[in-house]
Amino acid sequence: MSPRNSTRLAFLAAAAGALVAARAQAPKPLLDITASTARRGTSGSFLIVLKPGGTGLVALQWELSAGPGITLETGDIMAGSAAESSQKTITCTARQTKFVCILAGGQKTLPAGTITVVRYKVSARAHAGIVDVRIENATAVSADLKRIDIGSAKAAITVE
Repeated sequence: MSPRNSTRLAFLAAAAGALVAARAQAPKPLLDITASTARRGTSGSFLIVLKPGGTGLVALQWELSAGPGITLETGDIMAGSAAESSQKTITCTARQTKFVCILAGGQKTLPAGTITVVRYKVSARAHAGIVDVRIENATAVSADLKRIDIGSAKAAITVE
């Protein structure tokens, strides 16, 4: 093996080791969505819950969507108790079939718990069964202003 290839291989091994160590030290925070049940023609609600790992988070952004027969409105997406206790506010904007939501405000870190309460309406013509609710492209900002990818979450709304 040439000295140049040895140097490249050593660099790649060191970089891979650093990535593994960084992941082991700071697990990603997770957003969970609680399951929910509602009858056709009525309303229901679900919670978005933060389960942090690693450093404290000061802001979050995500995309929220629900399957057919479920209607979400921006005024029905509200800050939960964990967000309120850290003086955060939520702003959501409708974009095609998704809502882009930002939870931010001040420098207090978010504790684990309910960050968002979402009310929804079930169409009177909705099919009975399971409808997915999804969070995608979720990211956070830590207290030291680093971006953290959170990933996605999914839950079921049972339509009766």
